[in-house]
Amino acid sequence: MPWERAKAFTGLALFSNFVTIDAIDECLALALFINGQCRQSGSIAMMLHSPQAILDEIHSFITLEDGDIVMTGTPAGVGQIVSGDIFEGRVLNQDKVLVTKQWQAT
Repeated sequence: MPWERAKAFTGLALFSNFVTIDAIDECLALALFINGQCRQSGSIAMMLHSPQAILDEIHSFITLEDGDIVMTGTPAGVGQIVSGDIFEGRVLNQDKVLVTKQWQAT
């Protein structure tokens, strides 16, 4: 499918530092800025399936171990990546930034 080439390529997955959170609730959110402009923003409340439902389904057929990463979809606002663009991803809880990571498209 066309999204496979857009979402599956060498160097695709960039991660910030990991942070500990006490609970996963509807206030947990993600935001993506490109060249300082917010392009994607959404909270867990917008997800079709809750994180717990996703984990329950995964646990029904596989064992997750420390260090495993579960990736799901992203909020609306995808677009073309242009070489040189500056990206900044943020994880927020109740509008407080928990972690941020910045990178440049090559």
